[in-house]
Formats: sequence, C-alpha cells, structure tokens
Amino acid sequence: MASVKLVFFSAAAEATGFREQQKVAVDTDSIRTELNRQFPNLGKLNYAIAVNHKLINGNLLLTDGDVVAILPPFSGG
Repeated sequence: MASVKLVFFSAAAEATGFREQQKVAVDTDSIRTELNRQFPNLGKLNYAIAVNHKLINGNLLLTDGDVVAILPPFSGG
C-alpha cells in the first residue's frame, strides 16, 4: 500500500467537496473504485487520472509520495 496525495480539479472538487486528500491505495483502479463508491456524482463525470503530472490510461501501481490528480472532462477550444 502506498500513501498518496489526491488532488481534485474543477467539477471533481465540486463533486467531492475536496481540493486535496491523503489516501492509502495500491493502484489507480482501487482509487477510482473507492472514489466512485464514496462520491457517486464523481463517477458520473467520466474523469481522467494523472499520476505525477502524467495522464494515464488503464491501471498503474502507486508508490509512496505519488500525486494523483482527478481531472474532470476537458472541453475543447
């Protein structure tokens, strides 16, 4: 298990009521599952996850000190 810092942006922060939160997790899939259970409105956003400033696809194992960003959908322009 890794101790990580979650950072919520824009609509994700509104859905959770948090800007930052400490969490202990193994991987990004477990974070997504827990957040969707804890905050059903967040699960409706189709959000992306970035780890240490890199957008990820799929699951990623986490290590102590990682920063996990919860990013709402982007609109173009």
